[in-house]
Amino acid sequence: MDRLIVVSADAHAGTEVESYRPYLDPAYHPLLDELAQEDMIQRQFMMGQAPSGDGGGDAGVGDQQGGLAGAWDMRRRLAEMDREGVAAEIVLPGVPTTKVPFFGAENQPHPPDVRLAGTRAYHRWINDAIEPGRGRLFPVADPGPCHDMAATVDELRWVADHGFVGVAVPGYTGDPTLPPLHNDHFEPFYAACADLGLVLVMHAGYGLEQGAYGKMLEATKDILARPDLTDEQKRAEMQRHPFFSTRAVRYRLAFWQILLGGVFDRHPSLRLAFTELGADWITTVLELMDGRHAQGDTPLSKRPSEYWASNCGVVASSIRRIEVDEREQVGLDRIMFGTDFPHPEGTWPNTRDWMRAAFSGVPEADVRKIVGENAIGFFGLDRAPLAEVASRIGPTVEEVIAGDPVDAPTLASFDARGSFSLPARPVDREDLATALDDEVRGFAGV
Repeated sequence: MDRLIVVSADAHAGTEVESYRPYLDPAYHPLLDELAQEDMIQRQFMMGQAPSGDGGGDAGVGDQQGGLAGAWDMRRRLAEMDREGVAAEIVLPGVPTTKVPFFGAENQPHPPDVRLAGTRAYHRWINDAIEPGRGRLFPVADPGPCHDMAATVDELRWVADHGFVGVAVPGYTGDPTLPPLHNDHFEPFYAACADLGLVLVMHAGYGLEQGAYGKMLEATKDILARPDLTDEQKRAEMQRHPFFSTRAVRYRLAFWQILLGGVFDRHPSLRLAFTELGADWITTVLELMDGRHAQGDTPLSKRPSEYWASNCGVVASSIRRIEVDEREQVGLDRIMFGTDFPHPEGTWPNTRDWMRAAFSGVPEADVRKIVGENAIGFFGLDRAPLAEVASRIGPTVEEVIAGDPVDAPTLASFDARGSFSLPARPVDREDLATALDDEVRGFAGV
């Protein structure tokens, strides 16, 4: 049977706090108790938000705690990948527990040396943890605090030497003391990534500062306790919190800053992936950026849409049907698939059904590109061993393109988890245009 090579370009791993101890400089061991407390609070909140069920009901929602174990138990993870038909995963830090020790929005603020120690501990843990799945699991590094650029570049060399395929864009965990991404401070970082073949990864949550998660949780608790609001009003009020309301602007401005800095002109082989950020915003944002560039006062040598076509890609995690339908406008060669395993909003444990709902009736060549071939090329993976894995566990072309329709309860679950059936989300053109202008003025020192 002819099978698809499925590569999830958005998956996550992390472990329980105590498991980082052997990888952490002993000078920082006393901080682990505080980290464990933060971890417990976040896990309780996330598990309270997760879907329930045993994976066998009509809605097909799985045992979230059991699935979470796959974040650190790689044999469990590989078993789930085989069942779901996923040949390989690009693995980023981040589970509904600690992401990178001492260096996430869920942590209280720590100085740069503590953040760097946590970053190194995560890198060394994941490098050991993926051993059972090496060749199918490809880690993405954290950039670290990026204050000491020599130390940052040394760590980039270490991760590249150990098979990591990418690194998050500096500032993923926000730090107001760092300069903007177009500043010369980051040139050694970009040069090293280009030389080492590391893909820059911009993930959902970009720019949130340490402590932001705790503030959001407190605000959420206050809103949920208000008897004067309906459930719908409570949801709307929570979405107005800065934790959520500014997220779309943060990553779009980071992209604009990278363009203004001429990063792709100096390093034409460098690639940037937007992950778990949807794909339905891209054509509108590129149109606005192209229009801003046309005013003639930016240093860009090409239109932003041209940089997109040559250097960028998007991982449409929990891909929506509207994103599949708009694949030509976004760029058929630019879209990649992501399961977001083991997050509760992802496609697991229904990845085969999710693909069938998303790609029913779509040409085979297009499906092959989106579910795997684009990621193989973008992240520089070795295709041959992945094709061998897919020959054993991958979904068949017929199953995905012409299989039985997905039942209504399962589709309702997809809507609840990933807004599967919703139309394209609007872009606030006025706010974005103002922000683009501000960045141009800032770049010019006005």
